[in-house]
Amino acid sequence: MTKAKRSYKDGVFRSFFREKENFLSLAAAVTGEAFDPDEARENTVENVLFNRLRNDISYIIGKASLVFFEHQSTWNGNLPIRLLFYLAELYKGIVPADLIYREKPFSVPAPRFFGFYNGTKEIPEKTTMRLSDAFRSGSKSDMDLAVTIYNVNYTETSKLLRDCRPMHDYSFFVHRIRENEARGMGKEDAIEEAMRECIGRDVMKSYLEQHWEEVFSMVSLKWNEADARKSYYEQGMEQGMERGMERGMERGREEERVSMIRNLLLANTPMEYICKASGWTEDKVRGLQLAH
Repeated sequence: MTKAKRSYKDGVFRSFFREKENFLSLAAAVTGEAFDPDEARENTVENVLFNRLRNDISYIIGKASLVFFEHQSTWNGNLPIRLLFYLAELYKGIVPADLIYREKPFSVPAPRFFGFYNGTKEIPEKTTMRLSDAFRSGSKSDMDLAVTIYNVNYTETSKLLRDCRPMHDYSFFVHRIRENEARGMGKEDAIEEAMRECIGRDVMKSYLEQHWEEVFSMVSLKWNEADARKSYYEQGMEQGMERGMERGMERGREEERVSMIRNLLLANTPMEYICKASGWTEDKVRGLQLAH
């Protein structure tokens, strides 16, 4: 039997809400605006940070709106900083490089940022994270970036779940997996039972029927050493690299650690992050850099 992937909620969220109808339903619920499907075009960023991370979902809607959705199953205090990276990358693709030096302003779609959290940390039903919260004490800036965060853990009283059927269904699906596990089921059995129940209840029915194998593959993987290392690495990066990849890299061989450091150096990763991720001292990292 395969092992269940720890980040299953992120994969299913991304797949389910990349479907235009589901995305626009959720966008209407969180913005209070109605959007024309014919004017919506996905422009999700792929492989931005260190060739490892990508934003979950983003759409340009008409000429005026650029809507970002980010899912969190683990609380991440660096979400505004990550979204700033994603926004810059998307604007680079929207604005021709030769136009940024011209006198006439080039118009860009206005960004809106939303996060959806369903981890175990207790947070309000709706809250806001700001880039300015990360600014060093006493510093001033003319810039900020606000992310509206919704707690999408399943409850019958959640306004967002009442207003958006796709989010209700996704939340219920995750909720049933957790309940099945709490009753003593293994991860794989818990997932499969939740999928069958949801189809029977007309919850994500069409999506689950059409993508059964894909969904199960997203929530399951063979938990061998190489996959474990990859999962720990990606999870560490997803958490802003604050905790780095110590646990994952401790399982790796020395040559794999060296390879990871070289890749981070080639990506111009800040030295402090490389040291945290690898467990090496700065002098040791610089020695590797000079040797190659």
